[in-house]
Amino acid sequence: MVTVLKDRATIEQLAADPALAARLPAEAIPALMGELAARQAALSAVSSALAARWMEATAARAGNGSGAPSGTGDELLNVRQAAAKLNMSPSWLYQNAWRFPFLVRQGGALRFSRCGLERYLEARQVGQGADK
Repeated sequence: MVTVLKDRATIEQLAADPALAARLPAEAIPALMGELAARQAALSAVSSALAARWMEATAARAGNGSGAPSGTGDELLNVRQAAAKLNMSPSWLYQNAWRFPFLVRQGGALRFSRCGLERYLEARQVGQGADK
């Protein structure tokens, strides 16, 4: 069990044992919330950078696979564009975006790899054709 030293806990201690938050003095909470927000922003930036790199690597391995001329790379679609391609509403896509491996978070915005979305749709069409 993690113990709180001098009525202070670190983000790591709180992540390991969230019950520690109940024992923190109220005046310690704003500083921890600020630190947590800064770390979340940094992790979001790392997540976006890793997703972009992963998309580049995937496109390179697949020979771009997008049907686009070589060298054009992938394109990130916004929610409205991706929802139209999926034949769903933007609100549905916001609620279900986590389901799609081609989701790319850019800060607070959601973007979708066009190549990944097209591969997803092609796989679904092949799968539906096999069911008939």
